[in-house]
Amino acid sequence: MLLVTGIAAARALGDEGRGQQALIYIVALAASQIVLLGLPLSLTYEAARGHHRAQRLLNHLAPVAFAQTVLVFVVFCVLMFLVFSDRVPVSAALVTLPALPSIIWQAYGLATIQGHHQFRALHFFRLTPPALYTVGLVVTLLVFQQSVTAVMAAWSISYVVGAAGTQIFIQVDARRNPHKEPEGGPSRLPDRTKMFRFGAIAFLGASSPLEVFRVDQLAVGLVLTTVDLALYTTALSFCNFPRFLTLALGLNAYARISAIKTVEQQNRLIIRYFLVGITSAALVSAPLALFAAPLINLTFGPEFSDATTITQLLLGATVLLCGRRILSDCLRGAGLPGAGSVAEITSLVALVPAALIFVPPYGLTGFGLAMITSYMAGLIAICVYSARGWNRELSSDRPS
Repeated sequence: MLLVTGIAAARALGDEGRGQQALIYIVALAASQIVLLGLPLSLTYEAARGHHRAQRLLNHLAPVAFAQTVLVFVVFCVLMFLVFSDRVPVSAALVTLPALPSIIWQAYGLATIQGHHQFRALHFFRLTPPALYTVGLVVTLLVFQQSVTAVMAAWSISYVVGAAGTQIFIQVDARRNPHKEPEGGPSRLPDRTKMFRFGAIAFLGASSPLEVFRVDQLAVGLVLTTVDLALYTTALSFCNFPRFLTLALGLNAYARISAIKTVEQQNRLIIRYFLVGITSAALVSAPLALFAAPLINLTFGPEFSDATTITQLLLGATVLLCGRRILSDCLRGAGLPGAGSVAEITSLVALVPAALIFVPPYGLTGFGLAMITSYMAGLIAICVYSARGWNRELSSDRPS
Protein backbone atom coordinates (compact mmCIF):
# COMPACT_ATOMS: atom_id res chain seq x y z
CA MET A 1 0.00 0.00 0.00
CA LEU A 2 2.88 2.36 0.76
CA LEU A 3 4.42 1.58 -2.63
CA VAL A 4 1.11 2.34 -4.38
CA THR A 5 0.43 5.56 -2.46
CA GLY A 6 4.01 6.76 -2.90
CA ILE A 7 3.88 6.35 -6.67
CA ALA A 8 0.35 7.79 -6.95
CA ALA A 9 1.14 10.85 -4.83
CA ALA A 10 4.40 11.52 -6.67
CA ARG A 11 2.78 11.38 -10.09
CA ALA A 12 -0.29 13.38 -9.09
CA LEU A 13 1.31 16.12 -6.97
CA GLY A 14 4.54 16.59 -8.89
CA ASP A 15 7.94 17.06 -7.32
CA GLU A 16 7.06 20.26 -5.39
CA GLY A 17 3.72 19.00 -4.05
CA ARG A 18 5.22 15.63 -3.20
CA GLY A 19 8.00 17.37 -1.28
CA GLN A 20 5.47 19.46 0.69
CA GLN A 21 3.44 16.38 1.54
CA ALA A 22 6.55 14.46 2.59
CA LEU A 23 7.71 17.29 4.86
CA ILE A 24 4.38 17.49 6.74
CA TYR A 25 4.18 13.71 6.96
CA ILE A 26 7.73 13.30 8.31
CA VAL A 27 7.34 16.10 10.89
CA ALA A 28 4.04 14.68 12.18
CA LEU A 29 5.33 11.12 12.53
CA ALA A 30 8.76 12.05 13.87
CA ALA A 31 7.32 14.45 16.47
CA SER A 32 4.84 11.80 17.63
CA GLN A 33 7.52 9.11 17.94
CA ILE A 34 9.86 11.38 19.89
CA VAL A 35 7.12 12.53 22.27
CA LEU A 36 5.99 8.93 22.92
CA LEU A 37 9.60 8.08 23.89
CA GLY A 38 9.04 4.32 23.72
CA LEU A 39 6.29 4.26 26.37
CA PRO A 40 4.01 2.00 24.23
CA LEU A 41 6.84 -0.58 24.24
CA SER A 42 6.76 -0.60 28.03
CA LEU A 43 2.96 -0.82 27.98
CA THR A 44 3.12 -3.96 25.83
CA TYR A 45 5.67 -5.48 28.19
CA GLU A 46 3.49 -4.84 31.24
CA ALA A 47 0.33 -6.08 29.53
CA ALA A 48 2.06 -9.31 28.48
CA ARG A 49 3.72 -10.04 31.84
CA GLY A 50 0.85 -9.08 34.12
CA HIS A 51 -2.89 -9.59 34.30
CA HIS A 52 -3.98 -6.01 33.86
CA ARG A 53 -7.14 -5.15 32.01
CA ALA A 54 -6.50 -3.07 28.92
CA GLN A 55 -8.71 -0.24 30.11
CA ARG A 56 -6.96 -0.11 33.50
CA LEU A 57 -3.60 0.30 31.81
CA LEU A 58 -4.88 2.96 29.42
CA ASN A 59 -6.53 4.89 32.25
CA HIS A 60 -3.27 4.63 34.20
CA LEU A 61 -1.40 6.35 31.36
CA ALA A 62 -4.17 8.78 30.36
CA PRO A 63 -2.58 11.83 32.08
CA VAL A 64 0.73 11.05 30.38
CA ALA A 65 -0.97 10.64 26.99
CA PHE A 66 -2.76 13.97 27.43
CA ALA A 67 0.53 15.73 28.21
CA GLN A 68 2.18 14.07 25.20
CA THR A 69 -0.69 15.19 22.97
CA VAL A 70 -0.28 18.81 24.08
CA LEU A 71 3.48 18.62 23.55
CA VAL A 72 3.23 17.14 20.06
CA PHE A 73 0.72 19.85 19.10
CA VAL A 74 3.17 22.52 20.23
CA VAL A 75 6.15 20.96 18.42
CA PHE A 76 4.20 20.43 15.20
CA CYS A 77 2.72 23.94 15.18
CA VAL A 78 6.08 25.59 15.86
CA LEU A 79 7.73 23.67 13.03
CA MET A 80 4.91 24.00 10.52
CA PHE A 81 3.71 27.56 11.15
CA LEU A 82 7.01 29.20 12.10
CA VAL A 83 9.97 27.23 10.74
CA PHE A 84 8.48 25.76 7.53
CA SER A 85 5.70 28.30 6.89
CA ASP A 86 7.26 29.31 3.57
CA ARG A 87 7.59 25.72 2.36
CA VAL A 88 4.19 24.12 3.02
CA PRO A 89 0.57 25.29 2.57
CA VAL A 90 -0.93 26.37 5.91
CA SER A 91 -4.20 24.62 5.08
CA ALA A 92 -2.36 21.30 4.56
CA ALA A 93 -0.71 21.62 7.97
CA LEU A 94 -4.04 22.53 9.63
CA VAL A 95 -5.90 19.47 8.34
CA THR A 96 -3.07 17.30 9.69
CA LEU A 97 -3.64 18.41 13.32
CA PRO A 98 -6.37 15.80 14.12
CA ALA A 99 -3.93 13.04 13.20
CA LEU A 100 -1.53 13.96 16.02
CA PRO A 101 -3.60 12.75 19.04
CA SER A 102 -4.86 9.87 16.90
CA ILE A 103 -1.31 8.61 16.32
CA ILE A 104 -0.64 8.69 20.07
CA TRP A 105 -3.84 6.97 21.13
CA GLN A 106 -3.59 4.32 18.44
CA ALA A 107 -0.03 3.57 19.57
CA TYR A 108 -1.22 2.97 23.13
CA GLY A 109 -4.23 0.98 21.97
CA LEU A 110 -2.15 -1.28 19.73
CA ALA A 111 0.36 -1.74 22.56
CA THR A 112 -2.28 -3.17 24.91
CA ILE A 113 -3.77 -5.36 22.17
CA GLN A 114 -0.29 -6.68 21.39
CA GLY A 115 0.45 -7.35 25.05
CA HIS A 116 -2.72 -9.40 25.40
CA HIS A 117 -1.74 -11.54 22.37
CA GLN A 118 -4.72 -10.49 20.24
CA PHE A 119 -2.59 -10.65 17.12
CA ARG A 120 -5.35 -10.75 14.49
CA ALA A 121 -6.81 -7.54 15.90
CA LEU A 122 -3.32 -6.06 16.23
CA HIS A 123 -2.45 -6.51 12.58
CA PHE A 124 -5.94 -5.51 11.41
CA PHE A 125 -5.92 -2.17 13.24
CA ARG A 126 -2.23 -1.61 12.48
CA LEU A 127 -3.05 -1.79 8.76
CA THR A 128 -6.27 0.23 9.01
CA PRO A 129 -4.69 3.72 8.54
CA PRO A 130 -2.61 2.85 5.44
CA ALA A 131 -5.55 0.96 3.93
CA LEU A 132 -7.93 3.88 4.44
CA TYR A 133 -5.29 6.30 3.21
CA THR A 134 -4.87 4.28 0.02
CA VAL A 135 -8.60 4.49 -0.70
CA GLY A 136 -8.80 8.13 0.35
CA LEU A 137 -5.80 9.08 -1.78
CA VAL A 138 -7.35 7.60 -4.90
CA VAL A 139 -10.61 9.48 -4.25
CA THR A 140 -8.93 12.80 -3.50
CA LEU A 141 -6.68 12.59 -6.54
CA LEU A 142 -9.70 12.00 -8.75
CA VAL A 143 -11.67 14.89 -7.23
CA PHE A 144 -8.94 17.33 -6.12
CA GLN A 145 -6.04 17.05 -8.52
CA GLN A 146 -2.65 18.32 -7.29
CA SER A 147 -4.05 19.34 -3.88
CA VAL A 148 -1.62 18.74 -1.02
CA THR A 149 -4.33 19.80 1.45
CA ALA A 150 -6.75 17.15 0.19
CA VAL A 151 -4.06 14.46 0.34
CA MET A 152 -3.10 15.36 3.92
CA ALA A 153 -6.78 15.49 4.89
CA ALA A 154 -7.19 11.92 3.62
CA TRP A 155 -4.10 10.86 5.59
CA SER A 156 -5.36 12.58 8.75
CA ILE A 157 -8.83 11.03 8.50
CA SER A 158 -7.32 7.57 8.08
CA TYR A 159 -5.50 7.89 11.42
CA VAL A 160 -8.55 9.32 13.21
CA VAL A 161 -10.70 6.41 12.05
CA GLY A 162 -7.95 3.88 12.83
CA ALA A 163 -7.46 5.19 16.37
CA ALA A 164 -11.20 5.31 17.02
CA GLY A 165 -11.59 1.74 15.79
CA THR A 166 -8.74 0.55 18.01
CA GLN A 167 -10.22 2.16 21.13
CA ILE A 168 -13.73 0.89 20.36
CA PHE A 169 -12.38 -2.64 19.97
CA ILE A 170 -10.71 -2.41 23.40
CA GLN A 171 -13.96 -1.23 25.00
CA VAL A 172 -16.08 -3.93 23.37
CA ASP A 173 -13.53 -6.65 24.12
CA ALA A 174 -13.37 -5.60 27.78
CA ARG A 175 -17.12 -6.11 28.11
CA ARG A 176 -17.35 -9.37 26.18
CA ASN A 177 -14.10 -11.05 27.27
CA PRO A 178 -12.72 -9.43 30.43
CA HIS A 179 -9.07 -10.36 31.05
CA LYS A 180 -8.56 -12.61 34.03
CA GLU A 181 -7.26 -10.92 37.15
CA PRO A 182 -4.84 -12.72 39.49
CA GLU A 183 -6.06 -14.35 42.66
CA GLY A 184 -6.64 -11.90 45.47
CA GLY A 185 -8.00 -9.12 43.26
CA PRO A 186 -6.55 -6.76 40.69
CA SER A 187 -2.76 -6.63 40.49
CA ARG A 188 -0.88 -3.47 41.38
CA LEU A 189 -0.49 -1.16 38.42
CA PRO A 190 3.09 -0.68 37.19
CA ASP A 191 5.10 2.33 38.28
CA ARG A 192 5.01 4.99 35.57
CA THR A 193 8.57 6.11 36.28
CA LYS A 194 9.89 2.59 35.69
CA MET A 195 7.79 2.35 32.55
CA PHE A 196 9.36 5.57 31.27
CA ARG A 197 12.81 4.18 32.00
CA PHE A 198 12.14 0.91 30.16
CA GLY A 199 10.68 2.74 27.17
CA ALA A 200 13.51 5.27 27.01
CA ILE A 201 16.15 2.52 27.06
CA ALA A 202 14.35 0.62 24.27
CA PHE A 203 13.38 3.71 22.26
CA LEU A 204 16.39 4.02 19.98
CA GLY A 205 16.38 0.33 19.11
CA ALA A 206 12.69 0.35 18.19
CA SER A 207 12.62 3.78 16.50
CA SER A 208 15.72 3.67 14.35
CA PRO A 209 17.00 7.08 13.18
CA LEU A 210 17.76 5.43 9.85
CA GLU A 211 14.14 4.32 9.47
CA VAL A 212 12.11 6.93 11.36
CA PHE A 213 14.18 10.08 10.79
CA ARG A 214 15.72 8.95 7.48
CA VAL A 215 19.30 9.86 8.43
CA ASP A 216 20.54 7.80 5.49
CA GLN A 217 18.46 9.82 3.00
CA LEU A 218 19.72 13.04 4.54
CA ALA A 219 23.30 11.81 4.16
CA VAL A 220 22.76 10.89 0.50
CA GLY A 221 21.17 14.29 -0.17
CA LEU A 222 24.09 16.11 1.47
CA VAL A 223 26.98 14.08 0.06
CA LEU A 224 25.67 13.10 -3.38
CA THR A 225 23.23 14.63 -5.88
CA THR A 226 19.45 14.98 -5.88
CA VAL A 227 19.33 12.41 -8.68
CA ASP A 228 21.19 9.95 -6.46
CA LEU A 229 18.68 10.66 -3.68
CA ALA A 230 15.78 9.91 -6.05
CA LEU A 231 17.42 6.60 -7.03
CA TYR A 232 18.09 5.78 -3.37
CA THR A 233 14.48 6.39 -2.27
CA THR A 234 13.29 4.30 -5.22
CA ALA A 235 15.46 1.42 -3.99
CA LEU A 236 14.13 1.76 -0.46
CA SER A 237 10.58 1.21 -1.72
CA PHE A 238 11.41 -2.41 -2.53
CA CYS A 239 13.15 -2.93 0.81
CA ASN A 240 9.84 -2.35 2.59
CA PHE A 241 8.58 -5.82 1.68
CA PRO A 242 11.02 -7.90 3.77
CA ARG A 243 11.21 -5.20 6.46
CA PHE A 244 7.46 -5.08 7.07
CA LEU A 245 7.26 -8.88 7.10
CA THR A 246 9.77 -9.20 9.93
CA LEU A 247 8.24 -6.19 11.68
CA ALA A 248 4.95 -8.06 11.94
CA LEU A 249 6.76 -11.17 13.16
CA GLY A 250 8.64 -9.10 15.75
CA LEU A 251 5.39 -7.69 17.16
CA ASN A 252 4.21 -11.23 17.88
CA ALA A 253 7.60 -12.33 19.21
CA TYR A 254 7.89 -9.42 21.65
CA ALA A 255 4.51 -10.05 23.27
CA ARG A 256 4.89 -13.84 23.44
CA ILE A 257 8.40 -13.81 24.93
CA SER A 258 7.40 -11.14 27.47
CA ALA A 259 4.73 -13.47 28.86
CA ILE A 260 7.08 -16.46 29.36
CA LYS A 261 8.28 -17.03 32.93
CA THR A 262 11.45 -19.12 32.40
CA VAL A 263 14.74 -18.11 30.80
CA GLU A 264 15.15 -21.46 29.04
CA GLN A 265 11.83 -21.14 27.22
CA GLN A 266 12.57 -17.53 26.33
CA ASN A 267 15.94 -18.48 24.84
CA ARG A 268 14.40 -21.23 22.72
CA LEU A 269 11.80 -18.81 21.33
CA ILE A 270 14.47 -16.17 20.66
CA ILE A 271 16.44 -18.62 18.50
CA ARG A 272 13.31 -19.80 16.72
CA TYR A 273 11.99 -16.32 15.91
CA PHE A 274 15.43 -15.09 14.83
CA LEU A 275 15.92 -17.98 12.39
CA VAL A 276 12.40 -17.65 10.99
CA GLY A 277 12.75 -13.87 10.67
CA ILE A 278 16.09 -13.72 8.88
CA THR A 279 15.20 -16.69 6.64
CA SER A 280 11.89 -15.06 5.64
CA ALA A 281 13.65 -11.79 4.87
CA ALA A 282 16.21 -13.59 2.69
CA LEU A 283 13.53 -15.53 0.80
CA VAL A 284 11.59 -12.34 0.05
CA SER A 285 14.65 -10.24 -0.80
CA ALA A 286 16.30 -12.73 -3.16
CA PRO A 287 13.67 -12.62 -5.97
CA LEU A 288 13.29 -8.86 -5.57
CA ALA A 289 17.04 -8.43 -6.07
CA LEU A 290 17.06 -10.87 -9.00
CA PHE A 291 14.23 -9.09 -10.85
CA ALA A 292 15.05 -5.57 -9.65
CA ALA A 293 15.59 -4.13 -13.13
CA PRO A 294 12.23 -5.14 -14.68
CA LEU A 295 10.36 -4.31 -11.47
CA ILE A 296 11.80 -0.79 -11.39
CA ASN A 297 10.99 -0.23 -15.07
CA LEU A 298 7.43 -1.50 -14.50
CA THR A 299 6.65 0.62 -11.45
CA PHE A 300 8.75 3.78 -11.51
CA GLY A 301 9.60 3.88 -15.20
CA PRO A 302 12.76 3.44 -17.30
CA GLU A 303 14.18 6.80 -16.11
CA PHE A 304 14.85 5.11 -12.76
CA SER A 305 16.67 2.10 -14.25
CA ASP A 306 19.95 3.27 -12.73
CA ALA A 307 18.51 2.34 -9.32
CA THR A 308 18.96 -1.38 -10.02
CA THR A 309 22.39 -1.80 -8.40
CA ILE A 310 21.59 0.23 -5.28
CA THR A 311 18.31 -1.69 -4.92
CA GLN A 312 20.15 -5.01 -4.93
CA LEU A 313 22.70 -3.77 -2.39
CA LEU A 314 20.05 -2.34 -0.07
CA LEU A 315 18.03 -5.56 -0.23
CA GLY A 316 21.12 -7.42 0.99
CA ALA A 317 21.54 -4.86 3.76
CA THR A 318 17.85 -5.20 4.65
CA VAL A 319 18.26 -8.93 5.37
CA LEU A 320 20.89 -8.01 7.99
CA LEU A 321 18.63 -5.26 9.33
CA CYS A 322 15.70 -7.67 9.62
CA GLY A 323 17.83 -10.13 11.58
CA ARG A 324 18.86 -7.37 13.95
CA ARG A 325 15.32 -6.01 14.38
CA ILE A 326 13.74 -9.40 15.12
CA LEU A 327 16.49 -10.14 17.64
CA SER A 328 15.95 -6.70 19.21
CA ASP A 329 12.22 -7.39 19.64
CA CYS A 330 12.92 -10.81 21.14
CA LEU A 331 15.51 -9.53 23.61
CA ARG A 332 13.24 -6.66 24.66
CA GLY A 333 10.59 -9.23 25.51
CA ALA A 334 13.22 -11.12 27.52
CA GLY A 335 13.79 -8.04 29.68
CA LEU A 336 16.79 -6.62 27.80
CA PRO A 337 15.43 -3.33 26.39
CA GLY A 338 18.88 -1.88 25.72
CA ALA A 339 19.92 -4.53 23.18
CA GLY A 340 18.32 -2.84 20.19
CA SER A 341 19.59 0.59 21.20
CA VAL A 342 23.17 -0.70 21.50
CA ALA A 343 22.90 -2.25 18.03
CA GLU A 344 21.43 0.94 16.56
CA ILE A 345 24.19 3.11 17.99
CA THR A 346 26.79 0.66 16.68
CA SER A 347 25.24 0.84 13.19
CA LEU A 348 25.24 4.64 13.18
CA VAL A 349 28.85 4.79 14.36
CA ALA A 350 29.96 2.24 11.75
CA LEU A 351 28.14 4.08 8.94
CA VAL A 352 30.40 7.15 9.12
CA PRO A 353 33.80 5.51 8.42
CA ALA A 354 32.22 3.06 5.97
CA ALA A 355 30.75 5.96 3.97
CA LEU A 356 34.10 7.79 4.02
CA ILE A 357 35.80 4.68 2.63
CA PHE A 358 33.28 3.58 -0.03
CA VAL A 359 31.43 6.71 -1.22
CA PRO A 360 34.33 8.75 -2.73
CA PRO A 361 35.42 6.03 -5.19
CA TYR A 362 32.03 4.38 -5.88
CA GLY A 363 29.39 7.09 -5.35
CA LEU A 364 25.86 5.82 -4.68
CA THR A 365 27.01 2.20 -5.01
CA GLY A 366 29.57 2.92 -2.32
CA PHE A 367 26.83 4.19 -0.02
CA GLY A 368 25.02 0.88 -0.51
CA LEU A 369 28.20 -0.93 0.55
CA ALA A 370 28.42 1.39 3.57
CA MET A 371 24.84 0.46 4.56
CA ILE A 372 25.72 -3.25 4.37
CA THR A 373 28.74 -2.61 6.61
CA SER A 374 26.62 -0.57 9.03
CA TYR A 375 23.87 -3.19 9.37
CA MET A 376 26.41 -6.00 9.70
CA ALA A 377 28.08 -4.13 12.58
CA GLY A 378 24.71 -3.70 14.27
CA LEU A 379 23.85 -7.38 13.88
CA ILE A 380 27.21 -8.45 15.34
CA ALA A 381 26.76 -6.03 18.26
CA ILE A 382 23.33 -7.36 19.20
CA CYS A 383 24.52 -10.98 18.88
CA VAL A 384 27.35 -10.20 21.32
CA TYR A 385 24.88 -8.43 23.62
CA SER A 386 22.50 -11.39 23.58
CA ALA A 387 25.35 -13.84 24.29
CA ARG A 388 26.27 -11.82 27.38
CA GLY A 389 22.67 -11.92 28.63
CA TRP A 390 22.02 -15.56 27.71
CA ASN A 391 22.36 -16.79 31.30
CA ARG A 392 20.43 -13.83 32.78
CA GLU A 393 18.14 -14.14 35.75
CA LEU A 394 14.45 -13.53 35.16
CA SER A 395 13.31 -10.77 37.48
CA SER A 396 9.85 -10.96 38.93
CA ASP A 397 9.56 -7.17 38.77
CA ARG A 398 11.38 -5.32 36.02
CA PRO A 399 14.83 -5.39 34.46
CA SER A 400 17.33 -2.75 35.42
